[in-house]
Amino acid sequence: MSGNTIFFVELVFFHGAVLGWAFWELWTLRRDKRRDSAASADQPRQDDGQRSDV
Repeated sequence: MSGNTIFFVELVFFHGAVLGWAFWELWTLRRDKRRDSAASADQPRQDDGQRSDV
């Protein structure tokens, strides 16, 4: 293999890993945000409009 081929394979692998990790993090953050909002919607509100920690 020439040096250019190895360079491009390494470049694609590295950027693929970084982009894969970034998309995974975004996906899990959105999933957790949905779960948190669904859980907080189930919590009763106090008289002053704040959510209770019961």
